[in-house]
Amino acid sequence: MKLYGFAGSRSARISWMLEELNIDYDFIELDPVTGDLFKEDFLKLNPAGKVPVLVDDDLVLTESAAIITYLGDKYPDANLVPVCGSTSAELAKRAVYNQWCFFALSELEQPLWAIAKHSFVFPEHLRLPAIQKSALWEFRNILEVLAQGLENKQYILGDTFSGADILIGNTLAWAMGRNIKLKNEAVESYCQRLFSRPAFKKVTAVSDKVDELYKQDGN
Repeated sequence: MKLYGFAGSRSARISWMLEELNIDYDFIELDPVTGDLFKEDFLKLNPAGKVPVLVDDDLVLTESAAIITYLGDKYPDANLVPVCGSTSAELAKRAVYNQWCFFALSELEQPLWAIAKHSFVFPEHLRLPAIQKSALWEFRNILEVLAQGLENKQYILGDTFSGADILIGNTLAWAMGRNIKLKNEAVESYCQRLFSRPAFKKVTAVSDKVDELYKQDGN
């Protein structure tokens, strides 16, 4: 199994999942600065020129939520993704898992991605700095929705850690890595539980910076 990615990218989500599963994989590190993402060999794997990309035998898979869900289905004994069964209870649990995965990508991540695009991703002449203020406001509001979802729970699905927590946790770590304070007690406690996991510590340095970040002046 091969994972294509680079530091600070969404590939960290997949590394985290693979470490939780405790399976062997090869990490193929790409350099976006030198144009690795747009070289012919990589574009054959993902024509969008983006990471992560997982290669498992003949399967080439992109999109972080799809990869995490695939891995959870492939290794069901780890109980990181609810089984896609046929009973009403199984269908409901899988549906709630899907809901929070989609929430992480479409609601929680998008304001942060807007901030990133208009801070350093886009060419300077395409950046609109004013967008950052409204995106931060949107992010703060969606954190309240996440806090409600976490009410009386250890993790987003209840007492069991799942792939949905990886997607949400990585997104929150991304925010903190950009020195955006969460300012939400329930979400901060949730992050502490996620960031204390050994698999998380293996793939990101953000956990070592959490205390330091909260001592600094941030957004």
